[in-house]
Amino acid sequence: MMFGAIHIYEAKEPLLKPKEKVRLMATGEKRKLVVYNAPVIEIDHEERILQKLKIKLGPDPLSSEWNKAKGIENILSRPEQEIGVALLDQFVIAGVGNILRNEILFRAKVHPERPVASLSIQEIERIVNYAERLSRGFLDYYKLQGMGIRDLLFVYNRFSGFCNVCGHPIKFYMQKPINRKTFVCEGCKNSILLMLQDVMCSMNFSGVYCSIPLAW
Repeated sequence: MMFGAIHIYEAKEPLLKPKEKVRLMATGEKRKLVVYNAPVIEIDHEERILQKLKIKLGPDPLSSEWNKAKGIENILSRPEQEIGVALLDQFVIAGVGNILRNEILFRAKVHPERPVASLSIQEIERIVNYAERLSRGFLDYYKLQGMGIRDLLFVYNRFSGFCNVCGHPIKFYMQKPINRKTFVCEGCKNSILLMLQDVMCSMNFSGVYCSIPLAW
């Protein structure tokens, strides 16, 4: 599962997070790399680390070697597991953290507690497609354009909020056994807006602001 954050600062720049959250700091002449909250940190030669990651991790949506079919295969390999739990396993699809997990399932119209065995192949394909789309969208907004991702969040952290599609209250709870924040709309039945969102979502990720508050 994904925890922690990596920041890069100028050599004398103050840290943005408390020092007690620092797990690793590597300082060079001009910059320093700081790792916060990571449960495990492994230091080794680049070639060996990359080889280990290729063995341990699932396909990466941001990689030039992204393999959609492998992502589908990895999900199908866990028939008894709830999809909301499976998506946080980095062996399934690398890079999916809790925010992405919530947003992917919301857009794919799949409840996080459904066992993988209960999903149709079309639902699994939607999940994998949104994993790629949102991963790239978050990267574009947050990393490349320097913008916050708030405009891309339709369900995450919507405490006591309402669904933009059907107006139904957003339900918040901690999904077991992973104990991660989970947000769902249990009232949505409108499939037409799913197609509209596909168009607007693409515009959003290209830097065009979406003025229509679609949620799927």
